[in-house]
Amino acid sequence: MKTSEKEKFTLVEQLKFSRNLSFYFIGISIIGFVILMAPFILDLSNISKYGNVGDAVGGLLNPVVGIGVGFLTFMAFIVQYQANQQVRDQFEQQSEIDYRQNFESTFFNLLSLHHQIVQNFDFDPQSLKLDTNLINYISKYDRFDNITAVINSSQTLGSRDVFKFSLELLHQLLQDDINLLVPLHKNKTQDRVLINLIKHQNRQINLEFNAINNFIKDTIISDSKSVTTRFQSIYDFVYFKFNSDYGHYYRNLYRMVKMVDERKFSKDATIDFEIKYSYTSILRAQLSDNEIAWLYFNCISDKGIEKFKPLLEKYSFFKIINRNAIVYKLYSRLYNQQAFRKINNSSPA
Repeated sequence: MKTSEKEKFTLVEQLKFSRNLSFYFIGISIIGFVILMAPFILDLSNISKYGNVGDAVGGLLNPVVGIGVGFLTFMAFIVQYQANQQVRDQFEQQSEIDYRQNFESTFFNLLSLHHQIVQNFDFDPQSLKLDTNLINYISKYDRFDNITAVINSSQTLGSRDVFKFSLELLHQLLQDDINLLVPLHKNKTQDRVLINLIKHQNRQINLEFNAINNFIKDTIISDSKSVTTRFQSIYDFVYFKFNSDYGHYYRNLYRMVKMVDERKFSKDATIDFEIKYSYTSILRAQLSDNEIAWLYFNCISDKGIEKFKPLLEKYSFFKIINRNAIVYKLYSRLYNQQAFRKINNSSPA
């Protein structure tokens, strides 16, 4: 345990007090000895009595001298204790420095590896043409124009462009799923003309998003909250198109966050969390908005909901997510609100 500045000050004061008190006792002993011996030194006629006087003086002074010696011994002990404490503090401080340096060496090496993984991302959009069901679906509607244009181009996507393209495809399919799950017939009215119009629009919606029915509907449960959509099936569909890159990417990210979370930087819980939060903030700052959005969906999939999601919630990884957008809003109920908190004074809330 480290010695605080206040404790060190107290030790110094005790040391000074013990030293001064010892000097007082020794001084008093010397003065007392001189006072007692002065008459006998001046009167040498009764020298035969000096033996008895010496015994008496010794009996009086020995306890005083003993007390002085005891205080001097105690003072020496205090000096030694303080020196040992300073050596221990220096050793602990050096150990903490070495601990942080070793951690940071590993952390920043993994961060460098993260950048290499992202730089090595590549994807040929034309490979999606092999999926005729997907192509037939997205080629019908204007909302997929950007995706269709990239697929029909001859370019190969690299690095963060892969995240942007794949996220756009994932997001639009999830949006279509929501449109299919929330039909217009929920609008209650007695107007026969309006009822017929709503029925017609519902039929159009079912026809337009019919391909989405090919995906399996299921229920995601997290923190006693649930959402029933085709999310997992749609997520798997897009994820496995890019799995050769995404698998390595997510494993490395998870390892980094978990490594930070498992370390113990301080005995004080608040300080420990602040240090961990600072490291996860460094990591989060390296991610593009599209990467964070992909993480958002990954953590409610069966690939991240059990282990990765609690870690990213704890360190408020999704504070930039726009929860007003319908897709993000729907799935935000599966998250602990800590995931979106903008922390100024970090605390393990």
